[in-house]
Amino acid sequence: ETFLQCYLSSIRQPYGIYYEYWHRLNRAWQGGIEIAALAVTTAIEGVLKESFSEYLGPDEEFKLQAGAAKEAILSLDLGERIKSYLCSSLGNASMGKAKNGLRNLKDKGLISQRLINCWSELRNKSTHADSLELDGEKLQEYLELVHGCYHLFNILLLTSISFTGEYTNLSIKGWPAELIEI
Repeated sequence: ETFLQCYLSSIRQPYGIYYEYWHRLNRAWQGGIEIAALAVTTAIEGVLKESFSEYLGPDEEFKLQAGAAKEAILSLDLGERIKSYLCSSLGNASMGKAKNGLRNLKDKGLISQRLINCWSELRNKSTHADSLELDGEKLQEYLELVHGCYHLFNILLLTSISFTGEYTNLSIKGWPAELIEI
C-alpha cells in the first residue's frame, strides 16, 4: 500500500519511464537470461539519466585533472590524430556517466559498492556479447549479477518515489526484508 501511494503521488504519467522499464524487464525474460541482463543494465542507465541526472557528472577534482591533462597533451610533440583522440577521451570522461551516478548514490548511502560492481560487470558482459557459459557455477554467478541489477533497479525506483519502509531484497539468498529510508 505504501509503495502504491508513493508511486502514484510521484509518477504523474500513466505510462511513465518506470512503467516502460518494468514492461521491458518483464518481457525480456521471454528472450532468455542474456536478453534480461541487457535489458536491466540499460534500464538502470535510463533511470539514472531520467531521475538522477544531477548525480551523473564527475566530481570537480576529476574535472580539473582532466582539464590539466588535456592542456599537457596539447603541449606534447605528438601527431594530431593521437592528440585529438586523447583530448576527445578526456572530454568524454568529463561528461555525465551512469557509473558516476552510481558512485554518487553510494556516497549518499543509498546503494552499496556490491550493487555498483554487479551493474558494471553485467553491463560489460551483456553489451560486449560475451558468451554465457552454461555450466552450473558460471550460470549461477551470472544469475546473481542479474538479480543484483534487478535489486539496484528497484532501489532506484524506491528512492525516486521517496519510498520509506521495508522491501524484500531478492538479490540476497533467503530474500531478507530490508529497510530503506530516504
